[in-house]
Amino acid sequence: MYGQEIKIAVPPKRSDNTSIENKIMTARDLIEELEYAISINGNEDVEVRVAQQPKWPFEYSIDEAVTIAVDDEEIGDKKEKIVYLSEGAQLGYLNEDASRELGW
Repeated sequence: MYGQEIKIAVPPKRSDNTSIENKIMTARDLIEELEYAISINGNEDVEVRVAQQPKWPFEYSIDEAVTIAVDDEEIGDKKEKIVYLSEGAQLGYLNEDASRELGW
């Protein structure tokens, strides 16, 4: 699969979060996107990658995910949970279709 480019029809964006400044993805948002990706792939698993650097876009694998609790003064004593995805290997330049769909 590596080395050959596979073109697929890119469906319309499923998220209504269009403002980059206010774009916060929750675990539910991510799960919804992943379930949608699996459904349009014939219920087969799909690879997940990270896109970075809009002016010179690259794609990366995801090495691991961790969940941490951080202090948040706005919510008092409760600790906010955040999931971090760590960057894995740089896989190459970002596919043009993906770059276009991300608005880059």
